[in-house]
Amino acid sequence: MFAAVSYITGNPDDLRNNYNNCYIYFRADNGKMMIIPYDMDRGLGVNKDWNPSGDHMTTDSPFSNKAVGNGNSNQKNPLFTKGILNASFFKNEYVEALKVVGASDMLKISTFEESFNTAKNLYSSDSRPSKGYGNAWDHYFTFDMNKSDGSNMSFSNYITKKTATLARYIDGYTPDVGTGSGSGSGSGSGSDTTQKEWELYLR
Repeated sequence: MFAAVSYITGNPDDLRNNYNNCYIYFRADNGKMMIIPYDMDRGLGVNKDWNPSGDHMTTDSPFSNKAVGNGNSNQKNPLFTKGILNASFFKNEYVEALKVVGASDMLKISTFEESFNTAKNLYSSDSRPSKGYGNAWDHYFTFDMNKSDGSNMSFSNYITKKTATLARYIDGYTPDVGTGSGSGSGSGSGSDTTQKEWELYLR
């Protein structure tokens, strides 16, 4: 689900595309992995001063073997290459998660705008950083979901293009069948993966 949300939001500076901005924590009680992201200031068409894909991440395939934010190099993240893209360990689950996220009401423009305006009313007067920050400019931090200025894309334009790309790649997808190390994982195989199993699998 985390990978599906990351794909839909289109952040080039995340775990998959730039190999950063997250912590991976394994729970002591059961060894299951948790991903804790941070620095999520890019996505949904907002790519001010850094738009490595050239299209605000709207046309990249959910199954791409490229790390778009990392100079469009080959994907060097084993969580994705071994987990989804190549060995298809979690590919079926990933596709199902993409369908769920892609159909979410939160991606409807009217629903998103309602939540956006709630956040804007609550935080817009307090969200601008001090002028003392050397890498911050006032206009970067204003609330505006409709701004489209060549370096940022409006939310409606972004989500229309992104969901069209998603549909093109997953419509008619045939689930892989097989075992975890082969062409597919079947249903539910990823839900009980522990730290030790990941360490063995990702070698």
